[in-house]
Amino acid sequence: MNSFYPVPGHTHVSVLVPRARKPGAPPRPDEQPSLSPLVRVALDATFGIRQVADLRNHQFAAVVRAHVGARQRRGLQKGPVTILSSHASDTGEFCGTATCGEEVYGWVGSVKNGKLESFRVL
Repeated sequence: MNSFYPVPGHTHVSVLVPRARKPGAPPRPDEQPSLSPLVRVALDATFGIRQVADLRNHQFAAVVRAHVGARQRRGLQKGPVTILSSHASDTGEFCGTATCGEEVYGWVGSVKNGKLESFRVL
């Protein structure tokens, strides 16, 4: 819908008003992808709650174990991790935020065929 409004110093200004959209029904809880427990284990290992050896080969890719081990060796803050937010897609990708102590960290990962293929704490 175009409407013309007088504006001082201009002949006409055309305003485009978008049509109102009807909100879709929110997905049912059983349709929403849930956070993989593998992500929780990887976060615990990253912050020293678990050992890297707890990350089994058939559930965690080598790059995930390497990243978690590197984070542990860097001597970053250790302690309990609280997940603040998590978002999952139908394709098996996850992202979110977590706290350890006073610090807030972002994390991303992807799960394929029951295996955590990639995982990073930012």
